[in-house]
Amino acid sequence: MNMMHDFGALSSPGLGPVGSQAFFQDSEQGSTSALTELEKGLRSPKFGEQCRSIVKFPRLFEKYPFPVLINTALLKLAEVFRQGPNFIKLCVLRVCEESQRHLDKMTSVDELVRRIITVMNSNDPVARALTLRTFGALAHILCDKKQVHQKVRTSLDSNDTVELEAAIFAAERFAAGSKTFSTDICSKLLEMIKGFATPLSVKLKMIPIFEHMHHDGATASTARTNCLELLSSYPGQEFVITILQTLTALSHHTLIHIPQQVTLLLENLASDPRSQVQDEVLNDLKVLAEEETAHLWTKENIENLVDYIRINTGGGKKDQLCVAALNVLIQIVEAGGVYKLDLSSPRSSIIQLVQSHCYSGQLAVAASSTHLLTQIAVSSIREGLDCESGLDILGEAVQAIESLCLLVSGGAIHSQQDINYLKRAFKCVTLLCATKQDCTSQFVDILGGMLTNKDGDKTSLLAIAETLAALGDTNQGVLAMLMNDICRLVSNIVSEAELSQEETSSSASHSNRVVVLLITMMIQTLRGHTWPPRTLQVFRLGTGMLDSWSVYKLVRTAIRYGEHGIASQLCATITDKVHTDQFYYWLQSLQLFATAEQTLSRDESRKTGHDKMNAALKTFHRGLTTLRAASSPNRQLNFQIHFMRCRIRNVQALYQLTSAATSLQTSPPPAIAAALAAQSRDDLQRCGRVTGQLRSAVKELQECAS
Repeated sequence: MNMMHDFGALSSPGLGPVGSQAFFQDSEQGSTSALTELEKGLRSPKFGEQCRSIVKFPRLFEKYPFPVLINTALLKLAEVFRQGPNFIKLCVLRVCEESQRHLDKMTSVDELVRRIITVMNSNDPVARALTLRTFGALAHILCDKKQVHQKVRTSLDSNDTVELEAAIFAAERFAAGSKTFSTDICSKLLEMIKGFATPLSVKLKMIPIFEHMHHDGATASTARTNCLELLSSYPGQEFVITILQTLTALSHHTLIHIPQQVTLLLENLASDPRSQVQDEVLNDLKVLAEEETAHLWTKENIENLVDYIRINTGGGKKDQLCVAALNVLIQIVEAGGVYKLDLSSPRSSIIQLVQSHCYSGQLAVAASSTHLLTQIAVSSIREGLDCESGLDILGEAVQAIESLCLLVSGGAIHSQQDINYLKRAFKCVTLLCATKQDCTSQFVDILGGMLTNKDGDKTSLLAIAETLAALGDTNQGVLAMLMNDICRLVSNIVSEAELSQEETSSSASHSNRVVVLLITMMIQTLRGHTWPPRTLQVFRLGTGMLDSWSVYKLVRTAIRYGEHGIASQLCATITDKVHTDQFYYWLQSLQLFATAEQTLSRDESRKTGHDKMNAALKTFHRGLTTLRAASSPNRQLNFQIHFMRCRIRNVQALYQLTSAATSLQTSPPPAIAAALAAQSRDDLQRCGRVTGQLRSAVKELQECAS
């Protein structure tokens, strides 16, 4: 009966297959004429007309993504590239960069290369540089062309800076797509980087090419060995950062060197005193702490990171590095790495760390440490791990969150950074309560007090309301004690909005979002119950000040929580405020569906379920007809229509089941039912004709389920 609850999550209309087919059928001739018009512009003697035509090609590809058109257009652009001046070449390069997702439709690749590669014989280094960058933009389809590989490799020896930078760009793009090129270019790059004639700035641009040499294990190992040699040869800050980032990206692609890379990063983190290097190393460690790679960390790695955090706490830049390291640990635990932590003793380094840092005077450190402790507690509960040390990790997490909430909310919140700390504390509350619902009540008390204290601070109020709404979603009735405060708060916001006529759009948007969340909390708490008169009055006041989009969000919320009567009333207030017929019919269909669900669940005027289903089916069919009217060739509603058909069939099957049960009362089995059952060898026929009716109802329900 409550399938309609999920209907609130349905999105508004989108483009469907029928509309797409009609669009392409109507546009085949249009594509030819559009290409002809652009070709006229390319042949124009006016330079401006040629440029204007070239820059229109990406829009042409988006509108008519046909392989024949794209193949023809790119060949024409290649010819213009070959013959035109450098600015024309630049325009063609921009077209290739903006049309990446259509390059796969190019079929005449050899002819395209033949027309473009002739420019590499030019005496103009700028023209050659533009050609190399064009090759780089087309690398996805040219990655296996040996003649292009040769031109890129040769251009790396150029004395012109512009051409050399273009060759490095092209080499990086081809190394990412071609195993052959990455293997061949490795020795060339190493020779140039180790050579004294290559400027340092050029070496820094060449090193990141090694991160793309991950096509096979042998090439990746060679690239890693070369980078490690460079790391010991170039101790400068920029070189160390670039090489470590390259090694991290290479390891992340291959996965085979991740343990060695984590160890290398931690060694540099402990030995290099430069704060910028440490910051970049922590960013690299965070990349390797993602879900796909966190399991490759060892307990020794985590102990080294914990030792680094314990040492680097002292204010200023050290606290920033400490927070970054804590975030790495949080990511490891979130990815399932709680098994890597030593929780066997109260004196273990990780437990002592979180216990001391959760109550730090620095908000950033306290917030990150509390998040880490909460994540450890939640993961331990979720994985069924017992803390052998006897320490109540859950209790420690609750105390730390309470302390953080009081610390953050104790004074006035002025900056966005303070808001971020507050949201982080609330994230810990939501995370912990979702796993351990017994803790919800005490946090509702804390947040309820903050809700009344932050009456005038709309930004803080929004974060508090979001958290309370999240708690109300997971545990119905937990917000019942706050209903009076919520009603008072909505009344105050409405009164302020009426008094301040010159309220800015940003302030009005914040007020609307807060009111929507507060009314959502009312719906969460009172769903399935009779609403008190005072709450109904406040509800009408709150919805009366909202804009149409906010009311629509409340419609979806009410449908989600089964308050279909409220959803129907709210839909009626915004149906006439839309600007297209499709949106009008969309809202009207939602109103009809909500009315039908309300008839099924809470219609007291009809005494029997049979009558309720009969009335609801009529309204459902009206809603389905209206929903079809909301559909258009460009905005198909296939999923929504099929969903409601399934819902109608479900109610029809239940209606048939009810009719069969009723017939058993009014028409009992005949006296010869036992003889008929013996004759048909079906014992259930002794029950009379209700047997066939029930079997038909079961078949309908099974078809509906499939």
